[in-house]
Amino acid sequence: MTGTKVDRPELKELNGSWLDTGSPPGELMMTIFAGMAQFERKLMLQRCNEGREVTKF
Repeated sequence: MTGTKVDRPELKELNGSWLDTGSPPGELMMTIFAGMAQFERKLMLQRCNEGREVTKF
């Protein structure tokens, strides 16, 4: 591929500039939020599996 960019939907806040996913800082924030959500999901699954192991006795 030579210099092709995938078009993605962008979010923009009407009254401010903190939520503009088309800019590098906005993209960074969305990446951080996605990472945090993935981390929380894995913790939740781990806790559920530990609870299932306890109830097997």
